[in-house]
Amino acid sequence: SPADLAGVMDDLRRLDSREAFDILAINPAMDSATARTRAYVGYKGGSEDGVMSMTWLLRDKVETWSVGTGSWNDPKAPIDNKRFEVLMLRLAKLAG
Repeated sequence: SPADLAGVMDDLRRLDSREAFDILAINPAMDSATARTRAYVGYKGGSEDGVMSMTWLLRDKVETWSVGTGSWNDPKAPIDNKRFEVLMLRLAKLAG
């Protein structure tokens, strides 16, 4: 659930592990202009037939943390990956 994903990201933030932060930052899953507005961008996504999920752990320039997460589930139809990515990027730009 989105609450579970946000909780995991918050747990990782509180763990304060450089290694965990580095792993989450490998693929920010957003354009570089948006990423540059943040002090930190960590990302974890996943997908399978009928499901797509995107979750960011974000820190702004004044050190405030936020999480943006969403999932699209439709076992009866292909997911419009591009549309979902655009919607999630809008969320990431607004988060925090």
